Amino acid sequence: MLVPNESALRRVYIGRHRYFCPRPFFDRRAASANSLNISERLARSEVEPPVARCALPIPQACDRLKGPPTLHGKISTDLLPAPWLVVGDILNHERLKMIDDDFVRARTALRSFMSEMNHWEKDFYKQKRSALEGGLDVSEVDDCARKALSGIFERWTLQDKASQGRLIDLGCSDPPTYDPETDVEDGVESTGGEVVFIIRQTVGMLAISRITMKNDAGEWRVRKKEFINFKGKWQRSVL
Repeated sequence: MLVPNESALRRVYIGRHRYFCPRPFFDRRAASANSLNISERLARSEVEPPVARCALPIPQACDRLKGPPTLHGKISTDLLPAPWLVVGDILNHERLKMIDDDFVRARTALRSFMSEMNHWEKDFYKQKRSALEGGLDVSEVDDCARKALSGIFERWTLQDKASQGRLIDLGCSDPPTYDPETDVEDGVESTGGEVVFIIRQTVGMLAISRITMKNDAGEWRVRKKEFINFKGKWQRSVL
């Protein structure tokens, strides 16, 4: 008499009775691919937030079992439609959605800062060069530029002397330091309540910068900027 291998069978409990039935074929590769697709869709908010099933011990949740609720009122995942989602997935979905929202808002604020800095630097470079070539006094040009730069920092950055050192020397160049049209975002991560962007220039100095954004009273602002020095380490830089 052949004895079936219990590892190849699935135990099903109905009331006090236990039954064995063949396990369905499990394709790990297909399941993994399906899981990745679900995660990507959840992260991109392409699907509606899942609904909790059988989170509480209610009789209606176990009608299909034809018996009393199981431990903690939960039922076997075999009875849920695929892809099945439970409370843990709901919390994870909400966490991913919050992180994604932070990325979007922080990126929008950073691009606004970069755009205003781009216009400021272009205008200041043109005016100062014209004044120098014409042998004019540039102090008035510097004062106007410093006032405009201070306004940008006040709108988009946290107050920090190390970051706002540019107010002293009013450094400018051509091409400008920031250009949201040509600069490339090489990476982004969320850490410690902050969002960090890796920005690479594709024109000019071809510098790679790390810009940290922080949520300040509901508004995302630039906290600091760093660049890679000759030792290959991140070093603090003025904005």
